[in-house]
Amino acid sequence: MTPVLSEAQLKRLEVHKYSVSGVSVTQRVLQVLWSWLVEKLPMWVAPNLLTMAGFVLNVVTSLLLICHAPTAKEEAPVWVYMSCALGVFLYQTLDGMDGKQARRTGILLAVATACATKVGQTPDLLFFMIFLTSFVFYCTHWETYVTGTMQPGVLPVAATGLFATVVVTLWKVCGNFRTILREKTSSGGSLSPGVAILFPICVACIIYGTSSSHLFLDHSCLFLLMFGLAIAKVTNKLIVAHITKSEMTLLDSSMFGPGVLLLSQCCGGVISEHIVLWACLIYVTADLALYCFSVCDQICDHLDIYCFSITSKPSQRRY
Repeated sequence: MTPVLSEAQLKRLEVHKYSVSGVSVTQRVLQVLWSWLVEKLPMWVAPNLLTMAGFVLNVVTSLLLICHAPTAKEEAPVWVYMSCALGVFLYQTLDGMDGKQARRTGILLAVATACATKVGQTPDLLFFMIFLTSFVFYCTHWETYVTGTMQPGVLPVAATGLFATVVVTLWKVCGNFRTILREKTSSGGSLSPGVAILFPICVACIIYGTSSSHLFLDHSCLFLLMFGLAIAKVTNKLIVAHITKSEMTLLDSSMFGPGVLLLSQCCGGVISEHIVLWACLIYVTADLALYCFSVCDQICDHLDIYCFSITSKPSQRRY
């Protein structure tokens, strides 16, 4: 597999230290719960295992909802909505516990670094809320990238998805941009991270407004998954650029998926947009998975550690 990180980036990764400024409103309450729960964990549980467990929970509950409401218009059983809400809560809990478990076990490594709301009947609102939430999540990490410090604000970045009211979310975006522009003005840094996130969002807006086959209306979940995974890839690259103290590249392979879908529409739909959307979804999924695997593999090799274990001794091959 082609290496994603250079030797210089891996060297800078060794000196990375997580920095956070301030405590959000929800964290003041939840910190008590997280601290109590983490004390119940065995010392052999790896922090990354908690993070991955939260991720898997979110994937399972989200796929469950998609199966029952593939176009976001169907009425899913009540227990499906409840499982999604519980999944988000458990994800946030595990995400809050992983850092405490890392400090508790002495494993302080850089590698450890949708609630179901019925808006499917209002497509404009669904589109706006999903992409606004994705944008503010990205901007929070962009702010961290330029300042070197995570600043949660009124709501933590994880909870923004849960409390994604328009006023709070827009307030968060404005705060992010004030900090980003101030830091960029003083340091003269690049604004390439902005281009990386604006491309998929702009393409999504164009297709949403001009698709003759009503692609978003008829296949809302597939549409949001494809663009969401593309945005997830550039967000991951931004986080990696932050912890390795390197420049965020202007172009990324994840842009190929949204770009092909836009090109297909511009060509008059020679191939069914639904088929192209499926192909693009498969591509961006594979692209994100390969990137994440490669980054984790390189970091684990460089630091001579396992990704999900703190008790096993490193050997020649870990996979």
